[in-house]
Amino acid sequence: MDHAAGGVVFHHDGQEYHILMILDKYGYWTLPKGHLEIGENDRQAALREIYEETGVRGSIRADLGEIYYHVQAGQVRKRVHFFLVAAGQTDLKRQIGEIQDLGWVRVAEAPSRLGYENLRPVLMRGLKMLCE
Repeated sequence: MDHAAGGVVFHHDGQEYHILMILDKYGYWTLPKGHLEIGENDRQAALREIYEETGVRGSIRADLGEIYYHVQAGQVRKRVHFFLVAAGQTDLKRQIGEIQDLGWVRVAEAPSRLGYENLRPVLMRGLKMLCE
């Protein structure tokens, strides 16, 4: 099984929450995530991957659970552990070669922009925590 971790990264601009979304190399808007490196746990990998893909350093606020799916025509099962992550700053730096675009999206727009249905429950859990 392939293991990865990522986050629903957020910031509050004083009026509303925004979610960090990336446009992946396949042309879909999604959440930052990536593979665990040797010796890393899920939390460490999530924060590292968010930083590598977006330039944002953050802190984990909550566990959003895991999703499972198959890649490579069903040959590889993948587990991705997600966290709710508070952004330490809002300046963005796109990872060249992996990310086509990225940006802060208003909470109200994030669900409709998301390109992968299997991420919807994770995103919605994160948004619910922010809006409580």
